[in-house]
Amino acid sequence: CESRLTKTEAIILRPPLVYGPGAPGNFDKLLKILRLPVLLPLASLNSSRASIHVLNLCSAIETALISPQKAGTGIFEIKDPWKETLNSFLKGANTAIRGRAKLVPFPPELLSLFFKVFGKSSLLQKLTLENTIDPSDFISHFDWTPAVSYSDRFSGLASLDNPSQKLKKSVTNQVL
Repeated sequence: CESRLTKTEAIILRPPLVYGPGAPGNFDKLLKILRLPVLLPLASLNSSRASIHVLNLCSAIETALISPQKAGTGIFEIKDPWKETLNSFLKGANTAIRGRAKLVPFPPELLSLFFKVFGKSSLLQKLTLENTIDPSDFISHFDWTPAVSYSDRFSGLASLDNPSQKLKKSVTNQVL
């Protein structure tokens, strides 16, 4: 009995925070915080952050699936191709939701105390750590161009009451 070995090819995409209309998880939690009717002491958070719009993630997955001649096997970090700080990300999302940013600068020592009082010191550590990845391997390997541009990345957030329930509708409408 002769056995045949077949080569299985797999492409693994490693995305960071996924955001946009209907994005689940941490972005949904962030939107709830940004919708609070208070000034938020987060304008001093200037760490670099990697993120990807939900439609750009869908586009990257689609690109990897329909490019078998370029496929092969590999692990690719994928994110929006622009650089962004947490401050600019929060301001952009907040402006899209509220019409203007409600973020105020806060001295790091007081911000640390604020998070500590609410038992969220570990959250502040996560927010202040640099989070950067390099998507250039994926972009060059698959000749990928994101579906959503930098200037359009937060459009559609203000009209959503509960973004996580509208993901399927949003993605379907954008793809069609």
